[in-house]
Amino acid sequence: MTSDHGIHVGKPPFFDGNNYDYLKTRMSAHLKAMSRKLWRVVSDGYVILDPKSLTPLDEENETLNDQGVNVLFSALDVNEFNRVKSLTNANDIWKKLMEIHEGTSTVKEAKLYLLKGNFSEFTMKKDESIAEMFNRLNDIVNDLKGLGFEVPDGDFNHKFLRCLPERYDTIVTLLVRSNVKTATPTQILGEILTHDMFKKSQDEAHGGEIDMKKKSVAFKAQDSKNEEESGCQEEESDEEMALFVKRFNRMMSKKNFGKRGQSSRKNPFVDKTCFNCGEVGHIIVNCPNKKRTRKMMKRRRRSSSRRRRMAKLILLNGIPMQAPMMMMMMTSHPRELPGSPSRRLHHSSLHHIVLWQRVVQRYNKMVNLMNFHMMILLKCLMMPMNS
Repeated sequence: MTSDHGIHVGKPPFFDGNNYDYLKTRMSAHLKAMSRKLWRVVSDGYVILDPKSLTPLDEENETLNDQGVNVLFSALDVNEFNRVKSLTNANDIWKKLMEIHEGTSTVKEAKLYLLKGNFSEFTMKKDESIAEMFNRLNDIVNDLKGLGFEVPDGDFNHKFLRCLPERYDTIVTLLVRSNVKTATPTQILGEILTHDMFKKSQDEAHGGEIDMKKKSVAFKAQDSKNEEESGCQEEESDEEMALFVKRFNRMMSKKNFGKRGQSSRKNPFVDKTCFNCGEVGHIIVNCPNKKRTRKMMKRRRRSSSRRRRMAKLILLNGIPMQAPMMMMMMTSHPRELPGSPSRRLHHSSLHHIVLWQRVVQRYNKMVNLMNFHMMILLKCLMMPMNS
């Protein structure tokens, strides 16, 4: 629907105080679509020389101003409307909103400084796609444009290509050698996305063959694993059977099965001699005299402890004359007689007795010699006294 002063193009963009750059761009496009004269009145304002005598141009500007005020008020929420509700000029409302959300010239310089730093230090994030990285860089460039700083397309393209990962080195080299300065950022993004699509299709084409090879290798590995598991199970069953047979034989030997009647199996140790007790007919594993041997070992330890105690007494108090007899009493035992299973212990005891006899003889000789010398010394000392 057309009119003398503008075209109705729908509702204006709504603004709640967030993202003023979005409102600024959308509102300027909306006002321009309605009328170029209306946009000039809102952005640049107008001047009335004589308010009492209005010219046709002044009346037209007044009408356009009223339309601009209506559009701006209808786009604001309650909070933003309360900030500018006292203003009646569309250009004043536009400047007030710009001053509130963009700040003064000092604030703009500070924002511009921060945005330039963000642009120069821009890098791609870890979990970010190419399109998301492009949009984030484009937002920074648009913010710079909103503050009056234009970023050339060539600088944008170089920054975008420099932030790409290493897997894009080939396509980046090709694009840099071509005319990057003349291409638009959207064209560069299209080249990168096309490269991704082509590489993905190649990976899918070659991925089927690789998957088939992996599956065949996996099947072979699974078969070999099953064979190994079955072999291990068979070996374990064989080991369990051998252990069972061994325990069964040991139990049969301990319980003396087959001794009362005829044995169903010939004894394989008929000619073998036991290294534990010296008897014939069994080996040390099946020796029935183990308990008796343990008792004998206990007696040995007791006799050795007695000998040690006797040696300490001799060292402290001298060698008594009855030491050989005491040693004989400590080392001998009624059961330790010749012909008994402990013949070795008996022979060792006799050997100790002979040694003790020799020690006593030497000791007696030394005592006699010392007594002789003491007698001579006493005689020598007594001679002057007698004279």
